[in-house]
Amino acid sequence: MSNAATTSALDHYETGIGDLYLYGEYRMFKLPQLGLSLGMNAQLKAPTTNRLTLFSTGKLDYGLGLVLRQWFKTFSAFAEVSYVNIGDPEEITYLNPLGYGVGVGKFLANGKYSASLYFKGYTEIIQGIEPPRQLALGFFTMLSAKTFWSFYLIKGLSESSPNFGLSSGLDWKW
Repeated sequence: MSNAATTSALDHYETGIGDLYLYGEYRMFKLPQLGLSLGMNAQLKAPTTNRLTLFSTGKLDYGLGLVLRQWFKTFSAFAEVSYVNIGDPEEITYLNPLGYGVGVGKFLANGKYSASLYFKGYTEIIQGIEPPRQLALGFFTMLSAKTFWSFYLIKGLSESSPNFGLSSGLDWKW
């Protein structure tokens, strides 16, 4: 490969750490006899840079939503709807979308481990571009009574979603 071809290929390659994403959920009520709960969630995405990149808008995003959960012995089903306010960099104006998602989960070893399959989508964010949609397979392990580690394999289902993704995080219960 010539040096010019290598330089050209590398000019379009970008690496980095994405924005810091925080998510919290408050259970508003629970009906244990029915295995049903309703929660309110809040999301905050703090930029790791002040400019538009492949990994960041460079602006603060935030959102609010509702989550409905239903338990069936060692299985759970859940659905959510949310509103997201996306910060607009100078280069582009985003539409603030509604997010929606549905999923199922299975608990193993008395809740120490679990797995879930989750579909997540949004209404239009950039006019004329198919909005993000993805399917995520999640794996979770209980590190302590209040701490969980999560790992997700993600498959994008639209032109504005990455083809594949990996995500990991720590969850704390208060």
